[in-house]
Amino acid sequence: MNVTFPAPDLSLLENWLHLYLYHFRQPHFLKSLLFEESGHDIKSTIQHACRQIPDARIALQQPWVSVALQWTESAGNTVLPLYCPRYPPLLLQIPDPPAVLFVKGSASSLSLPQIAMVGSRHPSPDGRTTASALAASICRAGFTVTSGLAYGIDAQCHQSALDNQGSTIAVLGSGVDSIYPQKHRSLAQAITGRGALVSEFLPTAHARGW
Repeated sequence: MNVTFPAPDLSLLENWLHLYLYHFRQPHFLKSLLFEESGHDIKSTIQHACRQIPDARIALQQPWVSVALQWTESAGNTVLPLYCPRYPPLLLQIPDPPAVLFVKGSASSLSLPQIAMVGSRHPSPDGRTTASALAASICRAGFTVTSGLAYGIDAQCHQSALDNQGSTIAVLGSGVDSIYPQKHRSLAQAITGRGALVSEFLPTAHARGW
């Protein structure tokens, strides 16, 4: 992909957030827009695409976009659009990468070498012990432990990483300011000090059941 990424620009980010909301269920479209249709002028491509969104839809989305932009003003909050050079490079390789990543904590931790750990929400005592030991070993080997903040093995792995002074990332199915399960709020806060919370959803989005 021989493209030049634009410098940070709030108006460009505002346009991209509108595209993100309008094409939320079509992430492949936005990746194609940037890397197949844009040529070398990503900024103009984004601006042109945003102008194709109906005015009524822009008006409907604007409150959500304004809240997201305001959210970036708080310390530790970062928005990584797909066109940002800081967007995790390996994530760009999947067919449908999230158009936007909302990050609370260290955005740079997303590009660290990672090993993902997930498991049962109702593990046995032996399962918890094994997960903790594996997470500790991963941290000692210099990798970041990535999991999903869920009950059971996920939380065990995050906690073990923290207990062993390692880095850990929680990938959420809700917004980073709408922690689920709520009992893991203190764990989530601790994670932001040793890694990051990350989500493709707006910061206040609630988790939805299947």
